[in-house]
Formats: sequence, structure tokens, C-alpha cells
Amino acid sequence: MKINWDKILFWLLILIVVTLPLQVTELLFPVHILGSRFPTLELSRIIIVIGILAVAIRWIIRRKITISKDAISVLLYIFVGINILSSALYPSNSGLLEVLRYLFYLGFFVLAVNAVRKKEQFENVIKVIMIGGFPISLFAVFQYFSGFYLWNESLGSVVNRVNATFLDPNVLATFLGILIIVSAAYYSFATDRRYKILSFLIAAASLPALFFTFSRAGLVSFGGAFLFFIITMPKNLKMLAFCIFMALVAGIVYYGSGEVKDRTVNIYDVVEGTTLNSDATFLAISSKASGDSPSVGKEEKFRDISVYLDRILSFLPFNYDRTSTVKAGILMLIDNPISGVGIGNFQKVYTSDYSYLIEPTQRNPITLLHSSFVSLIAELGLMGLAWLAAFLFVLAKLFIRVLRENSSVKITVIATGASLLLLFTHTQFRGSLFSDPYFWLLSSFMVVGQRLSAAKS
Repeated sequence: MKINWDKILFWLLILIVVTLPLQVTELLFPVHILGSRFPTLELSRIIIVIGILAVAIRWIIRRKITISKDAISVLLYIFVGINILSSALYPSNSGLLEVLRYLFYLGFFVLAVNAVRKKEQFENVIKVIMIGGFPISLFAVFQYFSGFYLWNESLGSVVNRVNATFLDPNVLATFLGILIIVSAAYYSFATDRRYKILSFLIAAASLPALFFTFSRAGLVSFGGAFLFFIITMPKNLKMLAFCIFMALVAGIVYYGSGEVKDRTVNIYDVVEGTTLNSDATFLAISSKASGDSPSVGKEEKFRDISVYLDRILSFLPFNYDRTSTVKAGILMLIDNPISGVGIGNFQKVYTSDYSYLIEPTQRNPITLLHSSFVSLIAELGLMGLAWLAAFLFVLAKLFIRVLRENSSVKITVIATGASLLLLFTHTQFRGSLFSDPYFWLLSSFMVVGQRLSAAKS
């Protein structure tokens, strides 16, 4: 009996896409590896392992596997290589765990690129993202109004934040934003009336769910990404009607919920209290460092630089703890310009060499860096910065090229680009860009979109 490997890989990818947003982890697989504070095993990761093994077995049996050689794929291979080198130069358990995670997701990327070979398959994966996300959106809305928490009920103690999956509400907000963009894209090109209505309903349910996560950065990131999506999309009356309806939904949620209104207004309050009041923020940043720290040598070394850096950082919409971690990350780059402090080593270096930046009176200060960009340059130095510049350039070049073509996958590529923009923006406030499986999945979509667009041409 002949095994249809293409079908096996495709259906494994479908299973992964369905289970990714659920993040079924802590309650079922409380397994920690290499000192990680977070469970390492998770349902979708187990299926990804099966998928990677299927790709390997297929190669062993049939010597058939697609190793993409386009610019995006090559840059992702280089990224993992840079992290392996960094881990070798600055060994640590946390760095090794990050490298293993990136190798794992690179395997996921290869699986996705091999699984999607036709336009119909590409559209079906998008369809599965929508259909799998619809119950999550509905449950999030139900959760908000019912106050029912199946897990992590402490979220409802301060503000009624929803976590319709095992995800952190901020990570859930990213997924819901991607879901809305993907649904809007599918609505614009769907020819089947049933799926057009379904995509419309999914977007309409996901927008209130996004508000109910109370993720301020998630809401702002989605707003910017969705605006970018609308600007780059082909203009027509049905998309205009879609946007008007979504604006009405947003207005109803905003004015219908006092909590949502207060939280949304708080976005401006945060900006007003930090960015628009930078003088007060500058004084707070400059005065809270501890001079009695064992890292006083670093404090003296960067005293002059810190004054100018504090002035620049005072415009960021962050509190003192988060601003201090960003400041430490930039100082690490200045102190270790070529290779940074090593992958996974930020927290260790911050709490030792740069501990003078931590407010001494605070019991549980934030020591995790919430900006993926600053984390990249702090841990990988100019190597990481050069890689990111090349990756963004190639991504923008591909996006513009597809935008100018009349390709059958044009709208899907636009939605993928907008989703990557949302992910990149939001991870400047919550971190973990390269540890997010959606970064690798969306990157594979760009590669597949480029391949299908070129084939059509």
C-alpha cells in the first residue's frame, strides 16, 4: 500500500493549527526541562514533533523533502545558527533551552512549507484557523458576561479579563487580532456564501473578545495592523461595509461596557503619564537606581550614557520596572556590541551586573525583558540587529512585490504581512517574538505565498 505523505503532512498541520491557540499545557503536561519555570510539553508541540518525524521519515524512505532556499527561509536558518553560536560562546541552561526551542520551531516551519503546496490547501489552512478560533471567541465573550473561569480565576479578581484558553490574556489578544485579520481577508475573497457569512460572524465575535482580554498593547497593536491591512487591501464596497460593521461592533462594546471604556481610556492615561510627561518620567528613572549595588562599577561606567539614555527612554509608555529592563538591554549592547551577553542570559546578567537599575524598595521587581527587539540586541548584539534588519528588508520586499502582482494569493499574503506586523508590535510589550509559534507559522505562509504567486506568474 502506497502512503500518501503529502496528505499526512497536511492533516498534521491542520491538527497543529487547531490546537495552537488552545495552549493545553500546565494542567495536562506539567513537565519542566533545563530549569524552565514554564511547562515544556504542550498538546500542539507534541503534534509538531509527530509532524517533524513524519517529514524525516518521508525523507529517509523517499528522499523527498522541500528545503526552501528563498531569502526568508535562509535568514531563518541563519537566525537559528546565530543562536547556536551564541549558546556555544555563552553557555547556560536558559540559552540551551532557547536554542532547542528555535530548532523545534524551525522544524515546524519546514513542516508547514512541505505541507502546503497548492492554493486550495493554503485557503483550507486559513479556513481552519478561523473555524478553530470561532469557539474561542464565543467562549471569551461568554466568559466575560458570566464570570465563569475554568482556569486561572484570579484574572477576574481585579478586572474581568478573559482567558478563553490556557493562554495569558495578552497572548490570547494576539491570536484574536490575527483571527480578525484572517477572517476579514477570507471574507473579501470567499466565493462560497456560507463561508463568507461565517468569516463575517467570526470577526464580529472576535472583536469583543479582543476588548475583553483588556490587553492595552494588544488592542493598540491590532488597531495599527488592521489599519495597515485595510490600506493595502484592494478597495471595494463589501470591504467598506465590513469595516463599518466592525466599527459599529467596537462602538457598542466600548460604550456598552464601563470596564472596557475605562481600560481603553487608560491607554491614553498611560501615554499621558509617561510619553507626554517625559520630564517627570526622566526624574523617576534617574532617581530610583541603587548606589549600594554590587554592580556599582557598571553604574559608574555608564553614568554619562545613562543621562542621555534616560531622557530618550522617558518617552516610552512603560513603568519604571519595564523601562529599567529596556535600559539594561541597551547598556548590554553597548558593553558587548558584537555578540551581546548570550542567548537566554539577559535575566541573569540584569540581576547581577546591572542590578543597580532595579528599584531597591520593590519586593518583586520585573526582571524579564518585555521587548523582543531589545532582547534580541541585548543577547545577540549587532549580529542580531543585522539579522533583524535583513529579515525585515526581505519581508518588506516580498510583500511589496506580491502587492504589485495580480496573484490569486495576494489577499492572503497581505493578511499574513499584517498579522506579522501585529505580532512584532505586540511583542515589544510582552516579549517572546521568536518563541511564539505564530511567528514561524506566518513566516511559512509568506514563503508558501511567494511560491504560489511565482508559480501562477
